[in-house]
Amino acid sequence: MNVVDFALTQDMTGSNSLLWLANSPVIDNSLQSLVVASLFTDRRITASDALPAFFDAAQSYQGGFWGDDYPSDGSAPGVQARPHGSLLWTLRNAKQIEDTRTLTPLYMDDALQWLIDAGLATAVSTWADWRADGFLEAYVQITEPNGAVWNNQFLVAA
Repeated sequence: MNVVDFALTQDMTGSNSLLWLANSPVIDNSLQSLVVASLFTDRRITASDALPAFFDAAQSYQGGFWGDDYPSDGSAPGVQARPHGSLLWTLRNAKQIEDTRTLTPLYMDDALQWLIDAGLATAVSTWADWRADGFLEAYVQITEPNGAVWNNQFLVAA
């Protein structure tokens, strides 16, 4: 894989941040940063999205990444057909119910589909389990074009 980006990490509380070394951001050439950015950027809600029953769709914040207004294909600014990020943010303050656990991999699969479309992966597999009371852990397994398998886990809800 020939991807170079800033290294991102997630701490035990679920907060994501850049890695720094000697006052400079660490450069990463793995899937880690691509996956963290894809999963933890708040994707804009669309009319066709399956949202959790407890989510108030009438709230003022509807998500959205500012870069969605500037398509990479050079076309005119506006809402893209495929917005960046995931809907995991709609699960914040979620209850520990089956709906939360089953929506998590659906949102992750949707957010990571672009890796397959861009040829950076041949397969993506995701699942989620309640690690402890109130802690939902999500798992990602990505098969790269060279056959290597990349695994990681993330804290989604706490």
